[in-house]
Amino acid sequence: MITKPLSVSPSHLNDFLECEHLAALGFAVSRGELVRPEVEDLQADLIRRKGEEHERTYLEQLRAEGKSVVVVDTDDRDWERAARATAAAIRSGSHDVVYQGVFVDPDDWRGVADFIEHQPDGASPRRSSTCRYVSSPASRISATSNSTSQLSP
Repeated sequence: MITKPLSVSPSHLNDFLECEHLAALGFAVSRGELVRPEVEDLQADLIRRKGEEHERTYLEQLRAEGKSVVVVDTDDRDWERAARATAAAIRSGSHDVVYQGVFVDPDDWRGVADFIEHQPDGASPRRSSTCRYVSSPASRISATSNSTSQLSP
């Protein structure tokens, strides 16, 4: 039986740094060997809701400012397809913002950037909840979600 290797996310790394056993359990869930238990965590729910509210407000603000926004669909969890869609949106340069852009690398790491904002002046990236990129094919594309990753086209 051939199995596809697991894609590793920043959440997996956080789990490992917190507790190796937690990381092992998370991978078992990803492989379908275990079912994640339903646990009520009011504090985590509050943080998630506040984060989603902040993201939604910022997205509405960008649209109210007249920014062109493309949304990368991640509902199917097909990270490779979503990464291709992200790269195509960035390279096209036809949108001011890529929302929920996905980045993957050959070592099966992946990440989702909340916002990637086109910067026609080629401004350097900064740590924030948004990302900056330039659409010139010769330029680097920089993204920031919780950390900064750089891709060269």
